[in-house]
Order: sequence, then C-alpha cells, then structure tokens
Amino acid sequence: EEFPYSLSQDSPVSFAIRRTPGDTDVLESPIAAADPGSPETLAVPMEAPSKISRDSLNEEQREAANMAIYGRGNIFLTGAAGTGKSFLLRYIIQELKARRKGDVFVTATTGVAAENIKGTTLHSFAGIGLGEGSADTLLTRIRGKKAPSERW
Repeated sequence: EEFPYSLSQDSPVSFAIRRTPGDTDVLESPIAAADPGSPETLAVPMEAPSKISRDSLNEEQREAANMAIYGRGNIFLTGAAGTGKSFLLRYIIQELKARRKGDVFVTATTGVAAENIKGTTLHSFAGIGLGEGSADTLLTRIRGKKAPSERW
C-alpha cells in the first residue's frame, strides 16, 4: 500500500509511505520511489500505538467521548484538518474496546480513512467487496466467507 504525503500544499518536500510485509513503513522521497535502492529511502518500524490518556482531550472532546462511550446519544465529528477528529475517534475506539471486548468493529467509508483509524472499509467489513452485483449476488458472496457471515 502506498500513501502519498507532502508537508503542505506549498511544500516542495514530499514523500510516500509504503507499507511492507513485516510491519514496516517505508518513507520514500520521489527519487527513492524511482530507485528503491536509493539512500533516500528510510524504513521505519511501526510501533504499537500508545494508550491515549483522557487528560489529553480538551473539554469538548471529553464531552463527545462520554456521549459515545456511555451511549448518551449520537455524535457527529466534524472540523478542519488537524483539529483532533481522528485523535478523538482513536480514544473512543480504545475505550470501547477496553469495555466491550470483541464487540467493537472499526469501519470507515474509504481506505484512507480506515487506515487513519486502524480500521477497515465498511465494504470489506460487510464482505461485499466493491458492492458490485445484485443483492442476491452480494448475499451469496457474504455467505461464502466465514467472518463477514458471522458479523451479519
């Protein structure tokens, strides 16, 4: 998997993050992408995510987290880039998984969003692939796979 990234829209610095077998992220400059043996390739071992402390949330984030964790209504997370939406979501997921072992499934509508929250796409979770085909075809596909079939 490759995830292109640049420091900002106006930044001349850009690189790609390539996930490799063995839980290693490889950061590549455009030069390294063209020449994998380039010294501009940096392999970075992935670290286990550290636990997010409730104290690291601001008041508004704590209120939203409480609503999600203790079931006091629905929440809608929105905001500009860098405002802490994914951070809050990771905290909520962490807390729900600690309280409801095996009952928490993390999904997102796109692959990039799913990667950001360490989840899976909704289509993959449901076992329907790209969702192409009739309802009967999709149902047959789901029934042919153990894990998605059990989730339904």
